[in-house]
Amino acid sequence: MGCPEDSDKDVVYDYRDRCPDTRLNVKIDEYDCPFDSDNDKIANYKDLCPNTPADTYVGKNGCPLHIRYKVQTHLIYFIKIQLLSL
Repeated sequence: MGCPEDSDKDVVYDYRDRCPDTRLNVKIDEYDCPFDSDNDKIANYKDLCPNTPADTYVGKNGCPLHIRYKVQTHLIYFIKIQLLSL
């Protein structure tokens, strides 16, 4: 029998590891996932905007997306979302 496996060598056994591909030397949370201090779903080591306010839509780099909402009426309401370039 032997010790449980730890594929990514982060000292969290695979059967408990919620983020099995965590890079070495990356700060992790209690679930072995890369730490995300502003809770925007972008790990700190990838986050170019580390202090994003809560409920802000962010891109892959952790910086806010600029979103403009246009509402038009024609029997029912349609919402068009246009993503503007950063």
